[in-house]
Amino acid sequence: MFPEQWWIVFLTALVFSSLGFKKYVWFMTIGYGVSIGGISFCLLIMSIVKGQFSGWYMILCLLLMIYGFRLCFVHLLRERRIGVTDRKRMDGVEKHVSYTGLTFMWIFDSVMFFAMMSPMFYRLANGTTKTNDGGLFFGLILVLAGIVIETVAEVQKYLQKLDSPKLPPMQGLYRFSRCPDYFGEIMVWTGVVATGIKIVTGTQWIMLILGYACVFHMMINGAKRIEMQQMKLFGGNSEYMEYVESTPVLVPFLPIYHLVKRDTKKKSKRQNKNKESFS
Repeated sequence: MFPEQWWIVFLTALVFSSLGFKKYVWFMTIGYGVSIGGISFCLLIMSIVKGQFSGWYMILCLLLMIYGFRLCFVHLLRERRIGVTDRKRMDGVEKHVSYTGLTFMWIFDSVMFFAMMSPMFYRLANGTTKTNDGGLFFGLILVLAGIVIETVAEVQKYLQKLDSPKLPPMQGLYRFSRCPDYFGEIMVWTGVVATGIKIVTGTQWIMLILGYACVFHMMINGAKRIEMQQMKLFGGNSEYMEYVESTPVLVPFLPIYHLVKRDTKKKSKRQNKNKESFS
């Protein structure tokens, strides 16, 4: 499970994810993106030093560097655009997190980032960076497609909010999924897993499965959070409700339209109707 030099990758994750000590939310935003980009760069350098450098492995590392640092840039832009209310709420969270809590989150995230990147590390540790198997090529395609989908979704969200600030994005990629950016992330990490399927052995599977499970947990929780926020804000809008009932919440063409409990949505509808009756 932990081949020679595993500690280099884990130490890299520790260093970059420590940005969360500046702001708690950075553990899963800025620290997340920088950690993935930093680990990818670290693996690329390690492959050169160990004499296992190959073109396809370099492309994979570069793609994940782009993914990580792009994610970091997006979160920095979001922080600049958040309102006063959200900023106060975030500051309130910061004040209630103890140093012990920060340390736990730091170590937990570092282990998670190592697990998520473990297929790439194991390809290097097992001496298979130059092995051009089908899983590597299929994984590269998924990673690239996921980055493109996530980037396009972010741009479309920004443009649609400028055009219709009173409604969430519902056009472009958002016609097929209410969270296409999260779906893009799932594609990226499915691609990373695919690159390791033919080279991971024995107990190494534990870290691979752990990392992939963490990705799904993050994406589903993120989609739930967005659904709850949007139902609270737009639950009384007929156009939005029609969109919700006909557009999958996360995976395109997979007929799963809700991740939150029905009573939560009904409560949001009642609240909006009450607001309309008083207005």
